[in-house]
Amino acid sequence: MLDGIKHILRSIRVFRRSKAGNPNQAFGEALQQHIASSAELNQHSFSHQKPTYEHFVGEEDDDDYEEDFGVVDCECDDENKRKCGRKDCPRPNIATILVCVLLFLVFVLLPAVYLLHCFDLLKSHWEVNEDGNGDGPSGYSAWEYAMVDHTYGDSVIGDFASSAKGKGALKKRLREIVITERPPVLETSAPTRSPTPPPHSQCSALPEARRFDCFPGEGASKEGCEARGCCWVPTVQEVRRDYNYGSKVEVNSEGQGNKEPNNLSNSVDSHNEGGKMKNVADRKAAEGEGLPPLNVPYCYFPPGDTGHYYSWVNISSEVVPSYRDLELDPLEDERSLMETGLGSMTGFLKLHTPSPYPSDIPLLRVDVKFETKERLRVKITDASHPRYEPPYPEVPILDISRKDRNTVQPQDSLYRVEMDKSRVGFAVIRRSNNRTLFDSRSVGALVYADQFLQMSALLPSDSSMYGIGEHQAPLNLPVNWQRFVLFNHDSVPKNNTDVHKTNLYGSHPFYMATEKDGSSHGVFLLNSNAMEVILQPGPAVTFRAIGGVIDLHFFLGPSPREVVAQYTDLVGRPFMPPLWGLGFHLCRFGYKTLNRTREVCESVRKAGIPLDVQWNDLDYMKQGNDFTYDPETFKGLPEFVEELHKLGMHYVPLIDAGISGGDKAGTYPPYDEGLAAGVFIKNSSGLPFVGKVWNKVSTVWPDFTNPTSVPYWSTQMERLHKQVAFDGAWIDMNEPSNFYSGTEKGCPTSGTEPGPYGRREADLEHPPYLPPVEGSLLAFKTVCMSARHFAGSHYDVHNLHGFTHAIVTSFAMTELRGRRPFVISRSTFAGHGHYAGHWSGDEASTWTDMANTVPAILNFNIFGVPLVGADICGFNGNTTVELCSRWSQLGAFYPFSRNHNTDDGIDQDPVSLGPLVVQSARKALLIRYSLLPYLYTLFWRAHAFGDTVARPLFFEFPDDPNTHGIDRQFLWGSGFMIVPVLDEGKTAVDAYIPKGIWYDFYSKEVISSSETGHMVTLPAPADTIPLLVRGGTIIPMQAPNMTTGQTRQNKIELMVAVDNDTTASGVLYWDDDDSLNTWEEGHYSFLTFTLGKGNTTPGRRPDSNAELAAKQVTGTAEGSVLSGVVTWRGVPVPVNLGAVRVMGVSGPVRGVSANGQSVPFSYDTKSKYLVVENLDLDLNTVFIIMWY
Repeated sequence: MLDGIKHILRSIRVFRRSKAGNPNQAFGEALQQHIASSAELNQHSFSHQKPTYEHFVGEEDDDDYEEDFGVVDCECDDENKRKCGRKDCPRPNIATILVCVLLFLVFVLLPAVYLLHCFDLLKSHWEVNEDGNGDGPSGYSAWEYAMVDHTYGDSVIGDFASSAKGKGALKKRLREIVITERPPVLETSAPTRSPTPPPHSQCSALPEARRFDCFPGEGASKEGCEARGCCWVPTVQEVRRDYNYGSKVEVNSEGQGNKEPNNLSNSVDSHNEGGKMKNVADRKAAEGEGLPPLNVPYCYFPPGDTGHYYSWVNISSEVVPSYRDLELDPLEDERSLMETGLGSMTGFLKLHTPSPYPSDIPLLRVDVKFETKERLRVKITDASHPRYEPPYPEVPILDISRKDRNTVQPQDSLYRVEMDKSRVGFAVIRRSNNRTLFDSRSVGALVYADQFLQMSALLPSDSSMYGIGEHQAPLNLPVNWQRFVLFNHDSVPKNNTDVHKTNLYGSHPFYMATEKDGSSHGVFLLNSNAMEVILQPGPAVTFRAIGGVIDLHFFLGPSPREVVAQYTDLVGRPFMPPLWGLGFHLCRFGYKTLNRTREVCESVRKAGIPLDVQWNDLDYMKQGNDFTYDPETFKGLPEFVEELHKLGMHYVPLIDAGISGGDKAGTYPPYDEGLAAGVFIKNSSGLPFVGKVWNKVSTVWPDFTNPTSVPYWSTQMERLHKQVAFDGAWIDMNEPSNFYSGTEKGCPTSGTEPGPYGRREADLEHPPYLPPVEGSLLAFKTVCMSARHFAGSHYDVHNLHGFTHAIVTSFAMTELRGRRPFVISRSTFAGHGHYAGHWSGDEASTWTDMANTVPAILNFNIFGVPLVGADICGFNGNTTVELCSRWSQLGAFYPFSRNHNTDDGIDQDPVSLGPLVVQSARKALLIRYSLLPYLYTLFWRAHAFGDTVARPLFFEFPDDPNTHGIDRQFLWGSGFMIVPVLDEGKTAVDAYIPKGIWYDFYSKEVISSSETGHMVTLPAPADTIPLLVRGGTIIPMQAPNMTTGQTRQNKIELMVAVDNDTTASGVLYWDDDDSLNTWEEGHYSFLTFTLGKGNTTPGRRPDSNAELAAKQVTGTAEGSVLSGVVTWRGVPVPVNLGAVRVMGVSGPVRGVSANGQSVPFSYDTKSKYLVVENLDLDLNTVFIIMWY
């Protein structure tokens, strides 16, 4: 109070001194000082200290005080010999005080009241913007917009009060200032605008599906929501549980919570199920509950919000190297839409209102690049400072600023981009039908703080959504308020009953949207930080990450297959596995000895079950240490591996991500050498980070972003390989998993200074916003976020650990063997399929988990990881005979097929579970091995062109909406359907059969021949999995044997399924099945097979020698012609064509010829099945088979 009075007195003094000057200017200065001191006045308003002279003026102001109030110095009597004090000085009389009060009333109070009245009168003539289509953000009048957004001055504003067009002119001028005249200066100070909540009527009118969460964390309340300038509208009146304290909260229509009395806070979560405890991990452990369901948010961004936190500074169709090179782009109208003609656009966004999160980025750069005809990139970054960006995958960088390197002209692309200068955001539109695919303009709000990034967008209204992994979820993702958390974590896959899909082993921030007519597109956010992706009924998507940048890539398809091909073209095509990797694999955690390993392996082979690869889990190691084997329990392991090699088999051991850190110096080289090389992840003190996994004492982790990890890891693998000649690597626990949450003592949070990557320990371990990760702690069962890597803090690179582990291991395997690497990893990230395969982790031995593996397999093919499978019969728990029988049938058609389980479960190899499982496994696996030429060709297509191996039905029938949600049956390629039995006690299965002709693989008869898709019930005996072949398909096969190598030596056979028009086609890729770069270097052969009607082989002259010979044999030019042509021959095909089997041949068949020579055949008139065997046709030349 006293300090406020002091400022008022000084203001009066300023005015009095300026009486010889401009009184209006003096009054303005005085008033400004008064306003500036209002906060101090409030601060001291409750002071009860007795005022003294020094409270009113400082000692330096004595002269001024005396001059102003007529006070004179008192002269002391020399005889008193004392110094006079102020208490001896005269005091001002009552007249002086009255004069001062009068002056204050006339020159301060009355003018202030008058000005306030004028302001209020002026404001009343400028209405509030209700719909966001007027001037300024939604909920602001033009007057409020002008008053609060005074970052930039403009002299024209001062003229509006007296202007005849005041209202309209101000609207337009304000917009021009916001959009075109603000220079992109760098300001680190926080904006001064305070958000204002819109009216309740405006908020309640917004449909629930279009409400984007403004308060995604805990503790939302009406007051906190409106402080963010957002709408607070509870949707229902209900009783909810407040998880903060376990008491009930009754929510009324105004959104206020009334608790049962306990004198505790009643803050509630922004969603319908209330708040959460800070230590949700403890609650979950105690109550066994998941996170509260996501639903319509109570607190959401206002409708029509033109830019809640940011506004455009400039949009240019020219390439702008830096914000310093920015040239302002003039506005032609208020709703100008920009469409580039040069293949790029650059825009700048200026922060005008602070977000609720610390360290907002004041100036953002938005780069739009038309990279290819089908691919678009939109990147939003800090315009003035570099931010962390993931170093992997290494996406191509196209320099579109140089015309000679421009890959596409915008007018030739499948899309266009619109950026509305009046609204923050952009829209991606498909040119062919003018459909908007992604529209972030005034949708939710763009938030770009240091540790909180958020962007929302509307999607096509009839979209089916796929991707966003890794989660146990349906293939067709629901959009009814679903949250998908991406933060790699060692967790048991579980099908969440609520809408929170908790984080699993991998992170793939990529989705594909398919519309009802089959048109598809994909969106990939290249960001490796922890994030969550929200799907809501708009349909709409929200990306919410806690670091990095917003780097969006759009893929325009337009078919689902093309979307995946375009995505893998960016992140890396899948690697080409060796053929033996496509055989059957056998493993268990709990063999415990080499003798037991050998027994199981031999029993499976003796049962006639094909087997290519024997694995060992952790128990082969010495004390759980990588790159060792136990010399006692696994004595003779090198010799056992050599025996496998002699049988044409292979061996794969487990190699965990962690290295033992507790062995005595000099006794464990992997630790000693890693320590010397400085290769381990470091703690915040610069020492190796120490945790605990399977090692006896402690564990340290190599930093695979460090270049020195490559020679280090290669050396360790080479040392083991010299002892045990393994053929592939199984890398596990590489999320990384940790038995501690950080170190044994937790994670450091006491550091007050920023670390080497610019953030304090506490900021990394406990960021301002925490996605609902499992354990409610980023470091839960993993490494501390403050740990240091070569590429950045663990906070940033956590999701890349398993990916970089796979990259380095793949390289090491290539160097070791000089052949194709075979690596299977649990942790994954975008681009993982370029280096390794994946299995779905610790599935439980349940019918539900078995069924959930189908969408998991299909999703990873969409992610570009076609070599994927699940533990056949389940990993955790005890399987049953029926379950394992059905799972063995399904698992035979996983692209990666392995039986594996835990150490505390029963034996579940096929022989251990008895005759039914043996019969099911043998029958299904023999079919798999017979289809190896077809399967291997599919993997080649994935490697060369980005195709999928296992694919959903809608990939082949995108225009059939009934296929969009099917995830209980799937295809190999385009023409082979697998329909597993996924329910207990069933001997028949209902399947959706798309349009066209479909044949039963076993009976060769037509199952369906319809112009539309429909449901069909298929028989499924206990030992049989239903399989169908699509009409129009030619599938290359071989007679199966016990290994892939032995099968490879048999003659090729063709299974032909005739289409309605008596046509079919197929291809065969052939190489030496294990060498490096065979496709890239042309060391392969490629054959095409074609079935047609008539006397002319497609693509050949009708008077060729082969056809003339056929005419002489048949006496007619009419009939069906099956031809095989080598379109590329880099290596010879060492086996010949031995048989042709054709389904759907309209009889009768009178004769068959092969290369002009009559050959024997058999024909079943009932099933219309033609068999031509005992052929020996050279596949390195053209062959022609005809029947009539």
